Amino acid sequence: MADVTSEGGLRGYASYDAEAVAAVAAAHGTDAPLQRLTEGGYIAFTVDQGQHAERYQGIVELAGATLAECTHAYFRNSEQLETGVKVAAARSPTGTWRTSALMVQRLAFAGGENIPTGVNEDDYDEGWRTAVVLMSSCTSAELLDEALAPEALLYRLFHETGVRVYPDRPLAAQCRCSVDKVENVLRSLTTEQLEDMTVDGEVSVVCEFCKTELRYNGDGLAALRGTFDNAGRFVPPTRKR
Repeated sequence: MADVTSEGGLRGYASYDAEAVAAVAAAHGTDAPLQRLTEGGYIAFTVDQGQHAERYQGIVELAGATLAECTHAYFRNSEQLETGVKVAAARSPTGTWRTSALMVQRLAFAGGENIPTGVNEDDYDEGWRTAVVLMSSCTSAELLDEALAPEALLYRLFHETGVRVYPDRPLAAQCRCSVDKVENVLRSLTTEQLEDMTVDGEVSVVCEFCKTELRYNGDGLAALRGTFDNAGRFVPPTRKR
């Protein structure tokens, strides 16, 4: 899951069954199709434009052998936009992962119009095909080259047809979890639900995005939920056996 705000706050996480993935790799190699690794699934893309607009969501099956092919299918089936995507990922010499992606998209003209008067349709179609071919010529090594700036790569690929670089929109790791959100959830749970969550007299809540952990013992939960007994004491939840 990945989540980004209009201001550029980005958070995300991924989880998987390491033993199951290793078994697939042993049986089918490290380049096994995505369907074998995921056993199906779907891509869901959600846009929340705020309280004054309806939330939009597009969902398509994981129908390709790679994530790039699945992204092609998403834009073709959900957005009805011709799109080309190239993705690369590799571990650096220092052991960290580096990923990069390049996308070209055939957008509508201003106002959503068809090809305007005076524009040759054959030239327009050929221009799109050329853009896809040039994007496809980009290698994984180029995408992952830390010394190659994005604008330099774009110029290398598309300088013959013309390319413009707009001001970038910086992204920053930013989680939106908070103590208030966690405690509101804990207040909404039943006693039985809290009992199931209690381990060694404590309830632990971990944000999967930033891995921040909050722990509450019996007294903390009592103060949070106002569940004191008649003598002003709190009896912590006990695990059902």
